[in-house]
Amino acid sequence: MITYNSLFTCWKTIYRPDICNRMEHVIGVIGAGHMGKRHVRVSHTLGVLGPVFDTDPAAKAVAEQYNAEFFTDFKAFDDHLDAVIISTPPQSHFPLAMMAIEKGMSVLVEKPITIDPAEGERLVDAAKDADVSLAVGHVERFNPAYMMLRERIETPDYVLTDRHSPRPDRILGPALYDIGVHDIDLSIDLIGSDPVSMHSTMSENGEMGLLRFQFEDGASTVRFNRTSMVKVREVTVTKGNDVLTADIMHQGVYSPDGAFEKAENVMEPIEAEIRDFLDTMEHRKPTVCGDVGLRAVRLAHLAENRSGDGWIDLD
Repeated sequence: MITYNSLFTCWKTIYRPDICNRMEHVIGVIGAGHMGKRHVRVSHTLGVLGPVFDTDPAAKAVAEQYNAEFFTDFKAFDDHLDAVIISTPPQSHFPLAMMAIEKGMSVLVEKPITIDPAEGERLVDAAKDADVSLAVGHVERFNPAYMMLRERIETPDYVLTDRHSPRPDRILGPALYDIGVHDIDLSIDLIGSDPVSMHSTMSENGEMGLLRFQFEDGASTVRFNRTSMVKVREVTVTKGNDVLTADIMHQGVYSPDGAFEKAENVMEPIEAEIRDFLDTMEHRKPTVCGDVGLRAVRLAHLAENRSGDGWIDLD
C-alpha cells in the first residue's frame, strides 16, 4: 500500500533552495500542443529545457520562442537527455514512453499514463527494471486549492468531485480518461486507501458519467461532464460536521458559510509538477508515480466496461 505524505510537505520540499537552485538536468519535451507549450515554457524558465519534438512542423515556432532545438522525428532522441516530458495524445503515450525508458531516460507522461491498463503496466515494469523515474501528469495534485483542502481536512469520510466543461475543440480520448481520471485519483488520495467497491453509470456517448467508490473508511462520488454549458472544477470533502470545498479553477477554498479564501504566494501547478519530477530523479518517488497513474486507469477501464452493472467488488 502506498503511503501519501502531506502535499504541503511536498510543496515545502519543492521550494527547498538546495533543490530549486540546482537545475542540472536537461529535459526534452515531446508534443508542443495545448499542454506541451506549457511544459516547454516552464522547462525553459527552470533552465532545463532541451529539444522539442512534434510531428507538426508548425510547432517549431514554440521551440524557437524559447531557443530550443526542434525535431519532427521522435526517434531522434539525444542520448545525453536525462528525461523527457510526453504531452501527446494518449494513444501515443505507450510507444513514446517505452522508447525513452529503454534509452535510460526518466519520463513525465501526461495523464492518462495510457488508455490500455496492460500497456501502463508494461511501462511501470520497464521503468523499475531500468531504474528510472516514471511520473504521471495528474497536475491537479499540485493545485494550491486542492493542497489547502488536503491539509485542512485529513482523511475525510466523504469526497464529492465535480468536473464539467463545454466540449473542447481538441478531444483527447474518452471523457473518462481525459477528465474523469483526475478525480478518481484525487478521491483515492484524499481518502488515503484503495477503494473496495465501485458503481459506474456512463452516458452512451461517454461524455458524462457518475462513479461511486466505497472505501473501508469512507466513500466518494465522481461526477464529470464534457458537454456542460459551464466550467466547474470542485472537490468537496466532509469529516463529521466539517465541510470544505476546493474551487480548483479559482484556486481557493469555500467554507460552509460561503466565505472564499484564495490561495496566496503559490507556484503554478505545472511548475510544481516539473520541479517534483526533477527532484524525484535523484531523491524520491514521484508524487504521482507510474503505479498511481496506472491505478486510476485501471479503475477508469473497469468503470467504462462495467457501466450499469451495479456495485462491483474490487478485492
